[in-house]
Amino acid sequence: MNGKTSTLILAIAIGFLTGVALATKLGDALAWVFGPLVGGLVGYLAYEFKAVLAAIPKAWETATGWQPDWKAIKERALTTCAWLACSMNLVVLGVFFKKSVLIDPVLLMLFGVFGIFIFFIATSAVMEKEKEWPTVMKKVILLANPLAVFLYWPIRILFLVVINIPKIAKAIGLFFWHLFRLIHSQSRLIAGVWALTGVVSWLTTDAFFVCGISAILGGIVSRELIGKRILKLIPLHNPA
Repeated sequence: MNGKTSTLILAIAIGFLTGVALATKLGDALAWVFGPLVGGLVGYLAYEFKAVLAAIPKAWETATGWQPDWKAIKERALTTCAWLACSMNLVVLGVFFKKSVLIDPVLLMLFGVFGIFIFFIATSAVMEKEKEWPTVMKKVILLANPLAVFLYWPIRILFLVVINIPKIAKAIGLFFWHLFRLIHSQSRLIAGVWALTGVVSWLTTDAFFVCGISAILGGIVSRELIGKRILKLIPLHNPA
């Protein structure tokens, strides 16, 4: 048994188990729809999963024309955590609202100062010039205060999402299309089809082991006999 066949068996098994597990949690109607579909999709993606992971950044870059600056993201990770600490005003507000309709301004102010202090310390890890501090602190005060956290940012984010829905939908569609083009192969398709078929068989007969083994054997026969030797869709010496 070569490596590709083992990969095929594993992908079908993972897809079949995922589809069955999902179907057991759903009602009859939903199980017949989502169990096979999810099982087939998981089987399709599980085949040579490392290739899928490697293709995701390429597909995203092709779809959007944008490549993340991972170095900059890493450098600002600590700062981002600090912004989240500032945004934890939500926790304090929740506590005060639970106890009283009125918010204690002193405690809220103290918490805000604490959040800014955390931001100040965390940002020092990525700052290069001391003269940037006044600008940073102004941004903290303007953008991380409670009014900004609960009013400005939610409204702004919602507005940006709404006006960019067409662009977002287009980018997502192009991403999946380019990902499909990069990863698709006959063996991957066989894995998805037989994982789906196995789940459908299980829903029909409730014979778990028989259906799982039958799906794996069907995938092997489809690839080694039909795909390679009869239809010649898969090369014998350099299989996809």
